[in-house]
Amino acid sequence: MKKVWFFIASDDGAVTVDWVMLTAAVVTLVAGVAYSMPTAVATVAENTKTYLEGLTFF
Repeated sequence: MKKVWFFIASDDGAVTVDWVMLTAAVVTLVAGVAYSMPTAVATVAENTKTYLEGLTFF
């Protein structure tokens, strides 16, 4: 019975769960940025093109 209580009181597995959750959050964040990046880059490029086409030089 003493071993069971020692196992319940042990927190070694909690650190592993923390790292798994942290890794999952980082992967989700990177996937979200990678998903939205092409659209954002295309929009900025189009806006820059439009702005530069509107400039006049002497």
